[in-house]
Amino acid sequence: SWCAGIVGACMGQGARRFVRRAMHCWNTPESGGTDACTGKFSGTLNPFREAQWRFLKGTELYAMMQQQNVQRLLAVPLRRETRIIGFLGVDNPREHSHDPTLLSSIQFFVTNSLEQKKVQEKLYRLSYRDTLTGLDNRNRYMELLEAGKENALKQVGGIYMDLNGLKLCNDCFGHAAGDALICRAADALNDVFPGEACRIGGDEFVVICCPVTQEKFEQQVEALRAALVRHQVDAAIGSFWQSLVENLPAFLREADDRMYREKERQKRAARPSVQANRSGYNKTYNK
Repeated sequence: SWCAGIVGACMGQGARRFVRRAMHCWNTPESGGTDACTGKFSGTLNPFREAQWRFLKGTELYAMMQQQNVQRLLAVPLRRETRIIGFLGVDNPREHSHDPTLLSSIQFFVTNSLEQKKVQEKLYRLSYRDTLTGLDNRNRYMELLEAGKENALKQVGGIYMDLNGLKLCNDCFGHAAGDALICRAADALNDVFPGEACRIGGDEFVVICCPVTQEKFEQQVEALRAALVRHQVDAAIGSFWQSLVENLPAFLREADDRMYREKERQKRAARPSVQANRSGYNKTYNK
């Protein structure tokens, strides 16, 4: 009940303090607590019974419980293996206030549900998160594409980004250096597009922004270019904005095409410098 909205933010902190005090009692045999190995609870908790909870008198926790009109609390510990992770309690029980049998019988199901939730969250992360960068992965990207086939979207900005020199980095400095380059690219994307970028391949990234105005999107694209320079990442970027997108895959193909056109321009711009370096080398060698 201390999680209810009417309790207020301070109640959560007080409840956590209560959990720590309750753990002490549950794990102390002379307090009528539990056997830490079996986790069998053999008593009830009453924070206002001076014989058992004298140490609460005059504390902030005592005042908080009194303010909430909690005169009696029946509680059992929630355990993960031998560790107490919380408690399940009933404020001011009307009947069977000294009998924890019912709560004890359902504590396993509550703990099991919490464990299942953690497993589901982990599976979701593994299914939709790229383990190297923490960005959404290709599975999430494909899911977005499928949703975009069925629903028209308004004010959409799309980016395709491809790293330059990842293979060379891997060949010359090892895959650890290549992974670091990929992570720096992800950091640059998160700087400008937090939660909106997907890593869809080894060196390929996609960003889908919706809704976003054309002016803001163009500013973000420039901010991304600056972030890449700041993170020392060389990449080709293709960006595209449209007020109405009825076919998301087709829309993103335009961004992909623009990215490849930029990559070609970057290659052509690099050739003269490479040729100049070769000419200088030949002249030096001939001397």
